[in-house]
Amino acid sequence: MDNVTHGLWGLGIYGTWIALAGSEVHTSVAAGVCIAAIVGSEAPDFDYAVRLARGPVSYLRQHRALSHSVPAWFIWPLMIALILSIWWPRQFGVFYLVAFAGVVIHVGLDVLTAYGTQALWPFSKRRWALDALFIVDAVMVVSGFLGWILVLTHVWSAARSVFFFGSLVLVYLAVRSIQAALVHEKVRKQFPSNWAVSTIPGPLPWWWSFVAESERELMGGKVSFSGELSREIHWRWKDRDEKALLFAVRFTRVGSVFHWFARHLVWAQTVEDGQIRISLADATFRFRKTLPFAAYVTLKENDDGRYSVVEQSLRAQEVDWEALAQDAVTADDYDNSHVSIPPAKD
Repeated sequence: MDNVTHGLWGLGIYGTWIALAGSEVHTSVAAGVCIAAIVGSEAPDFDYAVRLARGPVSYLRQHRALSHSVPAWFIWPLMIALILSIWWPRQFGVFYLVAFAGVVIHVGLDVLTAYGTQALWPFSKRRWALDALFIVDAVMVVSGFLGWILVLTHVWSAARSVFFFGSLVLVYLAVRSIQAALVHEKVRKQFPSNWAVSTIPGPLPWWWSFVAESERELMGGKVSFSGELSREIHWRWKDRDEKALLFAVRFTRVGSVFHWFARHLVWAQTVEDGQIRISLADATFRFRKTLPFAAYVTLKENDDGRYSVVEQSLRAQEVDWEALAQDAVTADDYDNSHVSIPPAKD
């Protein structure tokens, strides 16, 4: 999820503590609890430091991994509570509990998205993605802001606001989870059993898309409320030399990490001035005909038949907001040689 949503959940945890403890908002301890709840709700995404220190490729490999794992559920609250206890002694237990709630809810929300989260490491290396929520959910954001506006303007008490909007959002999450399972089942039945099928949520509850992939082709499009499919893209893999591709995904840093990450990998190859450019994209993150989540590897074939790496880059963009309103990339319906992937920004 986006960090605004995580922060609003932190405020919700803080409001729940106020309601249960009978505390006033404007007290010293309440300020410490508020900080613990918000920081706990954001802490798993502090792995962004990996991007700053080691670049986008390492970040792609580490994001929602160790920082979201089972050990991190307990380490983040411990660190937060220890630091806050310097200013608010004898409140360690309260700080730990609200920070722990923030961390666990953060991880749970991320699991509900399509990105994938190694939430159960070290017990499982799987990237859990339940495909129930878009990265930014309008219902939760609006509910969170509206709830706190009512509290700050003294229209509702914190207890009433938390109970009403908290109940509303919990019911909403249950409905979205059930909806995700039903949509996937409807789409799954329309393809052979050997096809890999994903149903991806959009920014609004009725906005769904699908990706279906076999060994020879991949298609994607929209899913109606009744489960009917409207195809937007269709690639059929041509018989072509995959030697350069295999080198890129096995022996280059960008290619290997992207190949590990991508759920529905598509690729294109062009040759210019004696150099081979491999463009990779994950069709899971597709906005109409735009594939914003992409990687690029440029190779040069040496006289001995081996490859040397000329350039490699990553464009790890989960959401392309412009593409939600217009087609930014042209892709032929049947010929994947015409696939156009946006250029790298990193």
